[in-house]
Amino acid sequence: MKKSMLTDKMGMLWFSDDSGSATQFVGIGCGRQDDAYVLTLVHPDGSQETKTFDDEDAMFEGALKIHCGLDMRGWRLCLEPQHSA
Repeated sequence: MKKSMLTDKMGMLWFSDDSGSATQFVGIGCGRQDDAYVLTLVHPDGSQETKTFDDEDAMFEGALKIHCGLDMRGWRLCLEPQHSA
């Protein structure tokens, strides 16, 4: 599947860190908004940060850098946030 097809269909990729007393989650999303490519980062506290790109490759490069940084710090890819009751 081409990246341009993924851009329109991708949801969030979620990462978890359970090294502390409570599991934390971070989400990374890539998509299109108007004529721009948008990278969304959801922080553990639920706040969101977005960055726009003119180029799809630059957006994916930004997402990959975040993914690699999380991986190096022990965060692991998960299906979606699962909060304990």
